[in-house]
Amino acid sequence: MLNPQKIGYKPKEVEPYKDATVINIFCEGDKRESDYFTYFNKLSRKLIIQIIKPDCDSSPEKLKYKCEEIIKTDKNSKFDEIWFVIDKDSWEIKSIKSLKNYCNQNKNFNMVVSNPCFEVWLYYHFYKTKPIESIDKWKNFLHKKIKGGFDSNIHPMFIKNAIFFAKENFSGTQEFPEEASTSLYILGEKIYNLLSVYLDREMELNKNHLKIKEFI
Repeated sequence: MLNPQKIGYKPKEVEPYKDATVINIFCEGDKRESDYFTYFNKLSRKLIIQIIKPDCDSSPEKLKYKCEEIIKTDKNSKFDEIWFVIDKDSWEIKSIKSLKNYCNQNKNFNMVVSNPCFEVWLYYHFYKTKPIESIDKWKNFLHKKIKGGFDSNIHPMFIKNAIFFAKENFSGTQEFPEEASTSLYILGEKIYNLLSVYLDREMELNKNHLKIKEFI
């Protein structure tokens, strides 16, 4: 496992290029997901990730309606891709299927799902196998497994690990992953392919601060 201790270097904000790839992410959570994806805006001028936070109701239907409303009311909005990042939680199957169908009907619209929650994706930044036991409260579990908790100012640099480990442990389908699985690696691959040089640079800059143990 990687020992996720505090690391000394943090990337600075950079101004994006005018032709930067713009990814709009509609997500259920109003903080953790936003903090995580905002990290990547600091690495390169090639990518802009715009986080659209949910209103009070963060159901798949409401995220779809919010997307439709923004596109309809903001004619000058620029984006190359739209991604819906949702949790399996207790949403009805028909709600998730409806959002998936909406994505299928629109070019460059995508949906990824974590079962049961976003913390599954964060877990795979440091662990290469699924938990042996069934996890009831993933937020508490993650805090115990990662000393000091997942730090979105630093730990997203391990996205390459998360992609590999999440894929290795994936079961189910993109819209209906099984427990402790997440299809977020698909969006992760998109981000990493755009920023691989910069993410590798971050690892190099921080190598003297990292304490690396064998992955579990």
